[in-house]
Amino acid sequence: MMSGRRRVGYVLVTLVAAACAIVATAGPAVAHASLVEASPTQGSVVADQPSSVRLTFNEPVEVTVQAIRIVGPDGKAVEGLSPGIDPHDGDSLVVALPKSLPDGTYAVSWRVLSVDGHPVEGQF
Repeated sequence: MMSGRRRVGYVLVTLVAAACAIVATAGPAVAHASLVEASPTQGSVVADQPSSVRLTFNEPVEVTVQAIRIVGPDGKAVEGLSPGIDPHDGDSLVVALPKSLPDGTYAVSWRVLSVDGHPVEGQF
């Protein structure tokens, strides 16, 4: 027969071992969405103006009010953009560009929601 002290020690060791087993076998926490591809790509120089900007993530995302902002060489934001999720690819945010943009360097910033509800943002 086990003494009371020994029984408490046995229970504690068992609980610690069980906790370690749970932690060791637990999968990773739900990660936030991350950008895996952009078109045009970051730092690229294009010969012809693209018709759109496409941002592809590692999981489906939701569009926010500030989903995408494109600033032109004059320092002003490109007006009239209507970003949306590609109906054929829920992992991609797409925005059509106006037909005639001035030549120069453009900065793209984006903000979307991961499936877990956390905002994710970046720029290039």
